[in-house]
Amino acid sequence: MNVKLTGARITSFLMILLVFLDMQPYFTWAHISSLGYTFYTGMILLTTLEMVFLIASKRFTAGYTESLKDDKRVPLSLVVCSFGFVVLILYQMFFSGIVTHTAQPFNVAMILIHVGLMFFTLQDHVSLQRVYVYSKKIFAIVLIPATVIFLLSVVGISLPSVHLDADMGKLETGQAYRLYMGVAVMLENAGEEMPRLCGLFREPGFVGTLGALFLLGDKFTFKKWENTVIFVSCVFTFSVAFYLLFILGLLLKKVVASNTKRGLISGILAIVLVVGAYFAFLVIPFTESSPFAELQERLVITEDGLAGDNRMTEEYAVAAYENWAESGTKKVLFGYGEDNRKVPGTNRTIWQKAHSVKEYIYN
Repeated sequence: MNVKLTGARITSFLMILLVFLDMQPYFTWAHISSLGYTFYTGMILLTTLEMVFLIASKRFTAGYTESLKDDKRVPLSLVVCSFGFVVLILYQMFFSGIVTHTAQPFNVAMILIHVGLMFFTLQDHVSLQRVYVYSKKIFAIVLIPATVIFLLSVVGISLPSVHLDADMGKLETGQAYRLYMGVAVMLENAGEEMPRLCGLFREPGFVGTLGALFLLGDKFTFKKWENTVIFVSCVFTFSVAFYLLFILGLLLKKVVASNTKRGLISGILAIVLVVGAYFAFLVIPFTESSPFAELQERLVITEDGLAGDNRMTEEYAVAAYENWAESGTKKVLFGYGEDNRKVPGTNRTIWQKAHSVKEYIYN
């Protein structure tokens, strides 16, 4: 079978590879493999240059598909929004003190990934869809062995594994990784018997959140094998984000489809069933060794909110965020930057044990 090598296929391949690398599988972690991290940043540079070439030669839409071959224009609104996004990122990089996790303030690759993203969003919808479809397939494929290994470990079958170094933040909270035969990463917490499925990636929550978004992008169509794999795998991440996004997505799908009185009634019934299922799940007497026992604990609602929500766990981090909210216009718009995160007189960062999107707003 002859495969014609076209500009569209080359660009799509580069973008699909970059999307996978930007999920940060363990072999791209800087403290695990300098070669893997170098390849990752090199791919950012290569793909950005490819995007620049396509924009400069006006080939990013022309010739990609028959229906778009005569359309060489990009909507002005897309250009303005994308350019504004890049300006904001560069401002933060150079004036707000943000550094990368490798402590290199002006890492060219980490800056250019935002420029490449701008150019990527200016492509035609067919190219964007192609990248989405194949990125989802790759995501599902790497989750298959991870799920199998997870289930085998749950039933007590011992498999070869090695210790995988965690970053400093996880080490301080008693977390560690196990790498099984190079194809599955499990996150283990101190004092907990049940590991959490990570695939090849850093966080179970990341896998769960990304999996939910992939399913939402496909309107929860389980006729596709990759969607079924993603759903089953994400169940074992014990990610609260996955469960919440999945349930909200299903309800949203039902409500959107409820364009008749009968559909509206079925949507209300679906909501009632979900709420009932939630309370029914919480009273099921799982054994402590059950993979669902931990999920039960994370889904309990307490006076402080959802028990599984581990965001904002340090009082001084909460205080820092509230102080930011009352700061001047410049701080509210552009943050403090990572160089200003340390508690005065110490080497401890304000957000060291507080995980929240609020950290990024503060930065």
